[in-house]
Amino acid sequence: MLNKRQEQVAQNIISGMSYLDSYLDSYNPTIKDPKTISPRASNLAKSDKIQARLATLRDEINRPIV
Repeated sequence: MLNKRQEQVAQNIISGMSYLDSYLDSYNPTIKDPKTISPRASNLAKSDKIQARLATLRDEINRPIV
């Protein structure tokens, strides 16, 4: 189960945001140095939880409307 911020990251990525922008939007960190944020954003986006949610969201998008 994802927390609110993780869900927002997944939703942002599906809508076309980069990992970095999605992380910044969802977590609003006080330190915005790309050298610090970029690895955090990448690791989060590559996590099993986020990847599973992204797969579910992609399936929902690609499901035909009946």
